[in-house]
Amino acid sequence: MQHYPIYQPQSDAMIQQFLRQRPFCVLLTQGQPGPPHSGFFNPLVEDQSIYLHLHRQDPQLKELEQNPEATLIFLDYHGYVPSYAQDPDDASFATMFYRFVQIRARAKRVDVQADAAAILDRMMKHYQPEGGYLPLQSNLAFYEKSLHMIVLVHFTVESLESKWKLGQNRTPQEQLAAHGFMRT
Repeated sequence: MQHYPIYQPQSDAMIQQFLRQRPFCVLLTQGQPGPPHSGFFNPLVEDQSIYLHLHRQDPQLKELEQNPEATLIFLDYHGYVPSYAQDPDDASFATMFYRFVQIRARAKRVDVQADAAAILDRMMKHYQPEGGYLPLQSNLAFYEKSLHMIVLVHFTVESLESKWKLGQNRTPQEQLAAHGFMRT
């Protein structure tokens, strides 16, 4: 992916807000030589930390134990803009509008059950703020079987790349026209 300064978010705070608002991310792992594996997860993002929970039998967990380096991808696809939104004859104007953040991170298991339960409680509050469940931290016996089936993984952000392609290279009139033609 080519990165141009015009497509960079305006601040680190904007990136953090974007990451916290995404309901999912893609985890890429690679253990021994061979193709990488991907998984779809609901993250908890807190500053330079990202938490995911994986099933104990998930092949990606085994890969993270072999190689703790991972990539997390957060994205927000806005739509495809056909070329004729800009020019009736020139196909080179076709494009997509999206926001994309790729994070290189290092994984570490959260092995203390009370710590994992506290983080999972924060994750539940993030995704289900209305409640409707017993908090994990104060109900460890109730969740014992579930907690035994999963492993909480803490990812520390090592580097980050982002691209927000939202028509910044177009005039306000062209942006308006593009939105009228956008397909999702």
